Amino acid sequence: AKGVVGLMIGLGISPLAGHLNRSLDLRPLAMVGSLGSLIVLSYRWLQPYLDLTRDEKVRALLVLAAVLSALAVIVFVSSLPNKGASRSPAEGGS
Repeated sequence: AKGVVGLMIGLGISPLAGHLNRSLDLRPLAMVGSLGSLIVLSYRWLQPYLDLTRDEKVRALLVLAAVLSALAVIVFVSSLPNKGASRSPAEGGS
């Protein structure tokens, strides 16, 4: 629970810095409101996982990191240009 409080305080720093610079941009404030709302909504969903032991949390983090890494590799490989594909007319192909 301490991490969530720290995150919420950290989210408030960007709008504060924007206000001190006399910026009239409302995007940081909108971003903080959106992220804060998502954190509040996800807190109830995460509640059962907050009482895990440190070893269980580390194991879950490692599994999550492996899954996210695999997804990142899949996205990277699928975004590479296809060498065998013909070019479109806009790219100078026939």
